[in-house]
Amino acid sequence: MRRMPTTLLALTILVSLAGLAAAGDLVWRSHAEALPEAARTGKPVIIHFTADWCSWCTKMKKETYTDPAVARLMTEDFITAMVDSDDNPLLNWIYGVQSLPTIWIVDSDGQGITKIAGFRDARAFAKQLEWVASKAYLTQSFNAYANLGQ
Repeated sequence: MRRMPTTLLALTILVSLAGLAAAGDLVWRSHAEALPEAARTGKPVIIHFTADWCSWCTKMKKETYTDPAVARLMTEDFITAMVDSDDNPLLNWIYGVQSLPTIWIVDSDGQGITKIAGFRDARAFAKQLEWVASKAYLTQSFNAYANLGQ
């Protein structure tokens, strides 16, 4: 059995970990921190409403947000905020949160772009993020963008 050269082994490990690092690099801010940062950077904000008891929220955090494509989009093109719905009833009311998870994407001025109620798998969520990041939402509905018909 041939041994892999040390340099090649190290490179293989780094490439393998790159996908994990991308998923783990999400920085979740509070709502109060995210909006001023969005205003400063011009990036839209993803506001994830969650609760500890919400199994679909946990599934989304573990499966959707750790997907390398989703994590890359979220890190590069958005400011991310997490809101504990149990601790923030006023924000629930302001954003019309009636079920969890609820994800609001707002522009850098805090104006709503889209509301996503319920779990989204990585592929579906990435498509919605691409729609916002590309600014296609300014000229077409998400259904038209995703060729879902309407």
